[in-house]
Amino acid sequence: LAYFKKSINYAIEVESIFPAKDAYILYNQIFESVPSCAKKTHLLIAPHPELLSIPFNALLVESLGNSIAKEKFKSAPWFIKKYSFSLFPTIKSYQFLRSRAYPSTAKNDFVGFGNPQFRIKNTRYIDIPENELFLRGIDNKELLNALPPLPESEEELKSIKTLFPDEKSRIYLGGDATEKTVRTGNLHSFKIISFATHGLGKGDHD
Repeated sequence: LAYFKKSINYAIEVESIFPAKDAYILYNQIFESVPSCAKKTHLLIAPHPELLSIPFNALLVESLGNSIAKEKFKSAPWFIKKYSFSLFPTIKSYQFLRSRAYPSTAKNDFVGFGNPQFRIKNTRYIDIPENELFLRGIDNKELLNALPPLPESEEELKSIKTLFPDEKSRIYLGGDATEKTVRTGNLHSFKIISFATHGLGKGDHD
């Protein structure tokens, strides 16, 4: 698992080949051993804590050898092409959410946040109070401010937005994709909320 995550990060950083063998082995070990998965198209996943940081959408459902080159990514048999899935931190969280479920009253379709700006014009760090970082389990401000831009996430959100009527969808990018915008954005009025940004799990910022 650790090797797979490290290999993915390395492949992204240097635009190298993808560790296809490990991606398929993990898929096979986690899902192929559960026969009921083969008959489903949507999965509810509440994994062991050690598996929460796995990018399940990057697993492969077929063996492609040791690796695949970037130009073959589009045609690869990714997990996300076979299954849609909902990810929960624990089974109890799923049970709690189901017990509180109620029909949506949202009038808008989609809102997305992407490519947040961690530096101002690439020169000055955005100042984040130490207590706010601590509450989020982050103790390294320099590492957070060193996170690179994600221009691809902008394209991702723009592409998703075209699937919905323009008047019922909205995206916030760059300097507009802030915590303040999220907290004051009346998110309950949207049926679908997307965050296309960095995802830091436990231990990723040590």
